[in-house]
Amino acid sequence: MKVLIADDSKFQRQVLKNVIADGGYEVIEASTGEEAHEVLRSGDEIPICLLDWQMPELSGIDLAKMIRSKANTPYKYLILVTASGTQSHLQEGFSAGVDDFVRKPFDPCEVLARVRAGERIVKLESELRATAAALQFQADHDGLTKLLNRSAVMSGLEREFLRARRTHSELSIVLGDIDHFKGINDTYGHSEGDRVITSVASAIRDSIRPYDLAGRYGGEEFLIVLPGCSEIAATEKADRLKYLIQERNEDQTTVTMSFGVCDLRPEMITIHDLLCAADSLLYTAKRAGRNRVESRVPSVKNETLETNQRLAVVLEWHLHSRSESDREPLPPY
Repeated sequence: MKVLIADDSKFQRQVLKNVIADGGYEVIEASTGEEAHEVLRSGDEIPICLLDWQMPELSGIDLAKMIRSKANTPYKYLILVTASGTQSHLQEGFSAGVDDFVRKPFDPCEVLARVRAGERIVKLESELRATAAALQFQADHDGLTKLLNRSAVMSGLEREFLRARRTHSELSIVLGDIDHFKGINDTYGHSEGDRVITSVASAIRDSIRPYDLAGRYGGEEFLIVLPGCSEIAATEKADRLKYLIQERNEDQTTVTMSFGVCDLRPEMITIHDLLCAADSLLYTAKRAGRNRVESRVPSVKNETLETNQRLAVVLEWHLHSRSESDREPLPPY
């Protein structure tokens, strides 16, 4: 564990360093409050700090206040080193966020004992943060797929919906449903059904951007929220995901998925309007034979496909023509 010693006296720093290093800690030194502040801002995790009260530029009290002003950061155990032990000084230090005091001249055994007490507090705080993070993950995520659960993904959609309306930015959603899932459960059992769901969830996780949202919307239904994404781009993403899911099929089970893709339109007042539009497109995909993506821009998608096919024909024509004299006429559009 790393310990920062901030003291403008080189002699005091050396004495403290010897005591603390002998206790098995890695010591980092700073000769001024400003230098100590820069060390702590560097990102290097230093959980215990011994701060001299009187230092150039920034005092130990000032530095303690700056450290405590930063929210949502790992806890730092602050020990103030001071020659004064008056009640008013102690009160000022504790009010600034200091955890403990060491008086000058200090006893080496006392210094090491207070540092070890700080280590116990820091480790306990770290365990509490880890436990809180694990509980929050359990509250927000589906136990089987590890994607967001319905409540969390709906909250995320509500947040992105309001942001898109406020900033006039694009927002699309993809609603997907595993095809013939009941048949998989009935034929191969629920354990195979669970494997299929986790496999689909893994494919979804691999296909989205870090700031996209994906959650288990129902039993075998999934919702993907794509901020800043047009309906054309979202349709292409869903199409790639459809093929990615097919590529992960195993010999025992053939898995396909149908998708409804919809973007936010001015007439949509609530997220219910957006979800209903995507749900209607999903059912269109189901009625049209499943294993397909349905959106409101099929003509644009078809035009893009035809253009790509046209370019491929032209490229092939150029590559296979041997010379200008025997080059065939360009294929008609």
